[in-house]
Formats: sequence, C-alpha cells, structure tokens
Amino acid sequence: MGISLAERYYLVSAEAEGQDMMEMIGSMAAMMGKGADEMMCLRFPGGNKVTVTINGEATDTEFTEDGNRLNVDVLGNEMQLVVGDGTITLDMGGTVMVFGDSPPAGDGGEEGGGGSVSYELDGVKVTLELPEKGWCSECGMEVFSRPVLSVYNLPTVKRKGMINSAITISAQKRASDFDVPGNPDFEKNRIGITGRAIGGIDMVGRVWGSPVGMYKAKYTEYIGAFNDSCCVCVTVGDVTPGDGAADMPNLVAPVRIDVGSAEVQAILDSIRFD
Repeated sequence: MGISLAERYYLVSAEAEGQDMMEMIGSMAAMMGKGADEMMCLRFPGGNKVTVTINGEATDTEFTEDGNRLNVDVLGNEMQLVVGDGTITLDMGGTVMVFGDSPPAGDGGEEGGGGSVSYELDGVKVTLELPEKGWCSECGMEVFSRPVLSVYNLPTVKRKGMINSAITISAQKRASDFDVPGNPDFEKNRIGITGRAIGGIDMVGRVWGSPVGMYKAKYTEYIGAFNDSCCVCVTVGDVTPGDGAADMPNLVAPVRIDVGSAEVQAILDSIRFD
C-alpha cells in the first residue's frame, strides 16, 4: 500500500449545498445516544480494509488505491476518499465531508475542562464557574428575540440534541416578561417556591412543567431585578421522556439536570452579574 493512513479519522466539517451540517449531525448523535465522532468516522484497521461510519451505521469494506484516492463500495455505492495531509475528503454528490486524523478540539469523546466563562446578555455581563469536567456552555439561542446563556450537563455543545436539559440565564425589562401567558401548563402548573440569592440578587422562585414533544420538562426558575430597567431569570430545566415515550423504545432520554445536586448548586452559587 503506497498511501500512509492513520488508524482513525474524525469528522472535522460537513456541508450540504453550501450549508453547514455539523450542528444537525450533533443533534442526531445526541438523539441516538452517540457522540458526534461516532456518527461519522473512518477507521483503517490494516491492509486495504476500511470501516466507513455514516449516520451511526458502520460498514466494513475494502478499498483500492488510485493515486491519492481510495475507491470504496459502501452498501452498493461507489465512493472516492481523497487523501490529503492528515485529512480525507468524501464527496457524496453535493454533501462534502472532511475527516481529520485527530479529534476536533473539545470533541471526540474527550471531556473539556471547567473554569470561568463570561457572556454579555443585553448589557448584563454574566460570569459563572463550570465544574472541572462534563459541563459546557454557549450563548446564542434566542427566546423572544433575546439572547440566552445555556449551560449543559454535557462535555461539549456538539453532544447536545434538539431538546436538552439545561441551566439557562436571560434578561428582560420586567419580571413579568418571563411569564408564558399563552401556555396553559404555565398557568395551571406554576407554584411558588422558596427564593434564593444569586449573584447578589434576592430572587423569587417558582416551578412549573410542560410537555415538549415526546418529552416533558420541569422548570425551576429564579427571577430578580438587576437594576431599575432590567431583570434576570435563572432557570434549571430538567427534561425527561414524556408519556408517549413508551411507544418509542429507541427514544434517547436527554441527560438530566438535578436542581438539588451539588454541582448545580455550585454553578448557581458561582453566578455573578455586572
């Protein structure tokens, strides 16, 4: 064999008709209970053998060399893998995937480290401390056209699915802006709980629940005034399979977040607003 190959190649990027597919692949992986690296990867165990994994389905096959190209047959489909410097590119008729010989930073099953993270939310700087392992955060999703900071009990945001348990933090002009008046579950199931101080703000507490597709969510919320024109809300959302999940045995339950756990309490205690 003339081409030098690594034992394993991880998905680095994926585009379909110019659209980035990485987030969708990550969501599919989470729903199937897999890591993103388990959804799409290439393995070369030796000789001219190769295992091609696409959408979580692994196919063992063989390849033939043609210059810097490897010709393979996957489930009756002839494909070419173009070998570069530490990369392999697969073009499946408009869907282009690039694999690298080392895991992308923060993925590949490796847990990221914890530490301090800071985000800006409508003029409010939010800082918090993540546990050493197994947690990640992002700020980008919008609710009611306002940015939301999300903290997941996952090693990387690439492992999140379409529906996730999360600690979220958001800012609005008034406390009432965090209400969901059109949601009957919010109106019927909402109960007050003992408040607590977060980031130096005395907050009122409440709990309510609502179905989310095939899942159900329990929201523990703490709401308080940052200043005269801004209120903040810290929500611990715990998502579990709903009543219809029994009819879907392959449904993957999101990783739960326990509001009473030491890790969650430590995160809430670490939050600062500036």
